[in-house]
Amino acid sequence: MALEYWMNCLGEQCTAGEVIRCVQVSPLCVQQRTEDRPDMPSVVLMLNGEKLLPKPKVLGGYILKQIVRREIIGWAQFMNFISLC
Repeated sequence: MALEYWMNCLGEQCTAGEVIRCVQVSPLCVQQRTEDRPDMPSVVLMLNGEKLLPKPKVLGGYILKQIVRREIIGWAQFMNFISLC
């Protein structure tokens, strides 16, 4: 599973919850319209769990191409795991 992969790579540098939180916040930072992206103070608050996460709007084209290139099964499993948390 993708989370296990990242946890093996990161070792004890962070928790599974921190990895998941980064994955949840990152789409907000690459939204197509710059006005929709959070500023850095907001990102820090979101990463610390001190601010609610809005739903991302439209992701930038480059990011969408990268997502499509990923292994679909692994990505779907990872996203399913995140939605359960």
